[in-house]
Amino acid sequence: SQNWGACSFEPWAMALCSQHAVQPHRDGSAAAAIPERRGSGQRQRSLGLLQQTWEAQTVPDKLSFNRAISACRGDGQWREALGLLSRMSEVQLKPDKFSYGAAISVCRSSGRWQEALALLASMSEDSIAADQVAFGAAMSACAKGYRWEMALALLVKMAEVRLVPDEITFSAAISACEKGGQWQRSLCLLMQMPGMRLTADEINYNAAISACGKNSQWQIALSLLRAVAENQLLPDIIGFNSAMNACNVAAQWRLTMDLMREVVQTRLFPDEITHGAGMLACEEGGQWQLAMGILSRMPGKKALPDEVAYNVAIKARALDRRWRHALLLLGATQEAKVLPGVVTYSACISACEK
Repeated sequence: SQNWGACSFEPWAMALCSQHAVQPHRDGSAAAAIPERRGSGQRQRSLGLLQQTWEAQTVPDKLSFNRAISACRGDGQWREALGLLSRMSEVQLKPDKFSYGAAISVCRSSGRWQEALALLASMSEDSIAADQVAFGAAMSACAKGYRWEMALALLVKMAEVRLVPDEITFSAAISACEKGGQWQRSLCLLMQMPGMRLTADEINYNAAISACGKNSQWQIALSLLRAVAENQLLPDIIGFNSAMNACNVAAQWRLTMDLMREVVQTRLFPDEITHGAGMLACEEGGQWQLAMGILSRMPGKKALPDEVAYNVAIKARALDRRWRHALLLLGATQEAKVLPGVVTYSACISACEK
């Protein structure tokens, strides 16, 4: 199998796929028939065409089934998609890699990682070679289910079947490690890409930055943000937000504010997360007036304050002994359709006590 160098994928990882996957049905699919359901948009049109074919006593062809399965992805109707896959076998139509790939993609959209793994197993049993699309979708499903071990096991499996991972599969693996708090593995996978003749993009870097930031590795997160530009890529607001959050976790509030100024200088559009991270940095540094300035500028930036922003602002008014302003901010949360939390009410109570 592929030698991943510094990436030590444990031997038990491969067993996890078969251990946690739902068992396929006898017909090779991962779902039984499902009750009739109606959706909207493309899925409704595709299923309508299938229904018309049945009423005309004509068996739909494989392409019609594949299109109908793919149409389920937008609505997240994974049961319906797997039911259609099961129906293909009933009418003596053998699903192909496109049928399975579409079904796995639907499972990915719904975060159904067990069903995605079962479909991959069914492909092997039906002697259908899974491609990068199928593996990538299954790995993304594992990422959504916070099953980073499964995602890495699939990456190893690709090497075993001599299928070269592409940028999409690496992106899914890095994202899975990020969601699982495995910052070393995220960084390791990112570093392995050039050796596989793959070019990391902003999405790959952003996932690694986020993983490092969540684990207080702010220096590495900032280095990765700089590496984006060094590799002739354009840093986006997601990368900056992840780096700002990394600095906040490590109480590096000055660096957070430096990054916020850099966002403006690079002509990116700061969003709610950017402003919220800036206000948290102001709270950490006791820069309450600066925090209120960020809040006042948010409407002009078309960014809606969230609970974090309101919490910091109310705390600022509490310290200024402006309890009326604090209560006005509490009322503003309702107008902004922001649900106040315990921290919000506690800050208001503190403002009124002073």
